[in-house]
Amino acid sequence: MTGARSVDLNASVAMDMLWVSPGTFTMGSPKGFFAGEKGRCSDETQYQVTLTEGFYLGKHEVTQAQWENMMGDNPSHFKGANRPVEQVTWEDATLFCEKLTELEREEGRLPVGMTYQLPAEAQWEYAC
Repeated sequence: MTGARSVDLNASVAMDMLWVSPGTFTMGSPKGFFAGEKGRCSDETQYQVTLTEGFYLGKHEVTQAQWENMMGDNPSHFKGANRPVEQVTWEDATLFCEKLTELEREEGRLPVGMTYQLPAEAQWEYAC
């Protein structure tokens, strides 16, 4: 991974982003490695995945302060401005990304064609 980017949500709240370069990796776990793992299917196999385009990924979880600044509320049960936001759905997280994209476009900080979005499964596994 190379490169970094900071997204300023306001003067006191920023999101650090890391650049993930394109590449190839083996997705999945070896046979028998997680034998008996809850939710694991017996037909899971490893396979090569190639990501042809790089992407930015948040360096840290979205904090409650970042969420509240963007969304106007804090749904978290375990309160704390610097704690990760929780108690959000996939739809909530997608809306957060849409609002962040809109803000960054309005401020002229988002290159044409780029959007904020949740990582695909392959992007997440590759970055991890």
